Amino acid sequence: TRFVNPQDQGVIPGYALYTASAGYVTRIAGRRVALQLGVDNLANRRYWNSVQTGTYGTGMDRSIKMSAKVDF
Repeated sequence: TRFVNPQDQGVIPGYALYTASAGYVTRIAGRRVALQLGVDNLANRRYWNSVQTGTYGTGMDRSIKMSAKVDF
């Protein structure tokens, strides 16, 4: 839990977020290829992450990231 302002007029409840990622490196056509997959907010938890000028800001929903890196 944390207070929303220096006057302690409200609180934002605490929360826990889970993140997972995995990577794999291989060779394709003789070139090194690195693949990466990541998920933020794995449980798709809804939470308040900020307060500005009396407005509560919501946290990010689940997001999935993928990348591929090929060495030339």
